[in-house]
Amino acid sequence: MTITAQRYTTKDAAAYLGCCSSNSIKQSRHTGILLGVDAPAYIKIGGWAVVYKKETLDQWLDQFTEQNNTAQSA
Repeated sequence: MTITAQRYTTKDAAAYLGCCSSNSIKQSRHTGILLGVDAPAYIKIGGWAVVYKKETLDQWLDQFTEQNNTAQSA
């Protein structure tokens, strides 16, 4: 049986997002900002464990628009 992760540690969330370090994500829990926008919500379990839901990370990524290139159109 294969189990697909639906919850990610801070380190795994950083790898899944692919755009920031685990330290940046950890810091965003205190500032509320990650890469200039609201940080993704997290779940705190007990006094120390933190996890992120996959669907929350996907929603956070979806707020950014895809771009083909950075060239200006004529």
